[in-house]
Amino acid sequence: MRGKRFCLLLLFLLAGIIVAPRTSVFAQDPSKGIVPFGSKIPPAALAGFYEGAEKHEGGTHHTYLRLLADGTVLDLNTRDSRETAAKRMFKGAVDKLIAVGTFKLEAGRIQFTTVNKEATIHYQGEVSGDSLILDWKSTYKDAAAKKEVFKLIPGL
Repeated sequence: MRGKRFCLLLLFLLAGIIVAPRTSVFAQDPSKGIVPFGSKIPPAALAGFYEGAEKHEGGTHHTYLRLLADGTVLDLNTRDSRETAAKRMFKGAVDKLIAVGTFKLEAGRIQFTTVNKEATIHYQGEVSGDSLILDWKSTYKDAAAKKEVFKLIPGL
């Protein structure tokens, strides 16, 4: 009887391992690179504060993205330091410059649209290590960029 129970337990354990959904490499170790096709990425795995920078004639503008575990994304384009921007960017913030949206993840790809009083910005791209590599297009002055890297800034 004991042998049958052990065999059944072993069978259930093996079946669970074989059919268990696989989590993304990113969720386990962000240093592994691009998330493989078909991987499932829980939104919480990408939660954090990301920084991208654009050089302009008038100086450098930073685009900051805050991805929240519930799928919300906050987007701010400013000359502020990352610390100042991080303090401004929280769910429910009343700031006309912060654009808000919801991100979707599918097969290592991310996409979202953020909206504020001045613009609608469409983003799409990929998750790569601790970065997001995004193409974006804004309705504000028809601004756009390809393959802009947004780096995760830990602790903010």
